[in-house]
Amino acid sequence: MSPLALLALEPRLMPIPLIRRGIPRLKNITMRNAGNPQCDDHISTLLKALHTYSEARTLFLSQIGRGGSCRDPLAEFSEILVGYLLRAVPAGSRVQKGYDLVKPNGRHIQVRYLANPKGKWVNEHVVDFTSGCDEYALVIFIALQLQSALVFQRETIGEVCALLGKRHPNQRITLQFTQRNYEAIIKEPSRYQALGVIIYQFSELAAC
Repeated sequence: MSPLALLALEPRLMPIPLIRRGIPRLKNITMRNAGNPQCDDHISTLLKALHTYSEARTLFLSQIGRGGSCRDPLAEFSEILVGYLLRAVPAGSRVQKGYDLVKPNGRHIQVRYLANPKGKWVNEHVVDFTSGCDEYALVIFIALQLQSALVFQRETIGEVCALLGKRHPNQRITLQFTQRNYEAIIKEPSRYQALGVIIYQFSELAAC
């Protein structure tokens, strides 16, 4: 059979029209699996969930002054939060490599967040100063609730690693941050504050 004949047998996919409002109806979309009611129901559920998320995301970003952003909403929130806490301003470019904020004294701050469920963490994080930033702010979310913001200093990250009993390499510029490390810092904050770690806790506020 010729290639053209094979193409003629292949089900054709019609382009999905752009819909500004509402949820697209599957009956207007030609799909390979058309005629499978169960599959159509699953896709319809996905589209409804996406629509709900899209509206909530748009509202959230608008409320924090980042309407129209296509970035991760928690990343946007974290940068704004740390900026307020440290009285820092955004870098000259939204895609500035190596840091996100600049303090009045000129120190550069990298901002990241770490999100986990309640109980045992499924995600960890590498606090990494190899980009040349002076301070590294890590915002902690548990079950999507803001818990803490930790700000590490480039000059003392090695001492923080030693106090935490870390064994990984490159402790002079990196910290492989785990749930156990977080709990140790929150349990005895003064020991780490003595090494320049700035600790903000929001768990009580988030629970209100």
